[in-house]
Amino acid sequence: MIDAIALEKLGKPTVTITHDRFEAIARLHCRNLGIPELAFVVQNAPAGGTVVVGPDDSANTAEAVRCAEMVIAGLTTLGQREVAG
Repeated sequence: MIDAIALEKLGKPTVTITHDRFEAIARLHCRNLGIPELAFVVQNAPAGGTVVVGPDDSANTAEAVRCAEMVIAGLTTLGQREVAG
């Protein structure tokens, strides 16, 4: 996140991916470091803290696609600072 803030201060757009469990502290850090509008994609933390990939990993694939689409939207939409999670 510190790298994202540094890039934003240089005028380079970023989108930071964080788990829902860390969203509040991530936003607090952004406010404290002077970029309260930093764009985030908030991903649900996996149950038990680990991602299980098996023969049918369609749920993980769907989540990855969702996040990728949101990152692309956040980086290519002018004026968009908040990316819904």
